[in-house]
Amino acid sequence: MKELQSFVDQFGTGIGVKKLCEKAYRAMEAAGHDVCLLNEKYIIVDGTAYCFRKHNGDWIVKEF
Repeated sequence: MKELQSFVDQFGTGIGVKKLCEKAYRAMEAAGHDVCLLNEKYIIVDGTAYCFRKHNGDWIVKEF
């Protein structure tokens, strides 16, 4: 999801995955999406589960 990736691009890998997931949850909820947190490390947006992975100093959103 481009909108989720664009939001996550604002953060470096210094933020932990749990905090990033919480911030992403609030941003996607504010944007009007149906959002749910799964295990504090995964986010479900409009019925699709996503995880966050570190890659070359950036966060990458992957469909789970």
